[in-house]
Amino acid sequence: MPDPLGFGLVNSLARPSGNATGLSLMAVDLSGKRLELLKQAVPTLSRVALLTDPKTDPFREHTIKANQAAASALGITLWPIDVASPEDVEPVFARIVQDRADGVVLGTGSSIFNCRARIGASALGHELPTISYIAEEVPYGLLLSYGQDFSRLRPSRSGLRR
Repeated sequence: MPDPLGFGLVNSLARPSGNATGLSLMAVDLSGKRLELLKQAVPTLSRVALLTDPKTDPFREHTIKANQAAASALGITLWPIDVASPEDVEPVFARIVQDRADGVVLGTGSSIFNCRARIGASALGHELPTISYIAEEVPYGLLLSYGQDFSRLRPSRSGLRR
């Protein structure tokens, strides 16, 4: 769940109450911090494309709203753009360059998550600094990430965490 607090499923992350169990990736909650880090890495950043998945992301509108609020606070113009399939990645990055965006933020959604190699290659090929909430996407060509490192969440062979 990207934002259990924002969707009213829990009273707070520290004390969720009720019968809620699970974890939050805080993908939406950390939108502001991701944009802030991208702005620190690229001080001239003024127009950012937010890649979203209109087909598989039920939290798309909430993600856009949170990123727009964060961008506004930083004096950045945010432009949501849909990536509905892996085949859309390269044309979308070409359009982002044509429309003069100078950075990219990856939103949530399984189509975006599943085409990290294409996204990384397009980000590098078009020289667009790109940030994600998933650390495993960085080696494919993204500039940075801020969020969970899923490889560190896996238990060791003994069943204990490293």
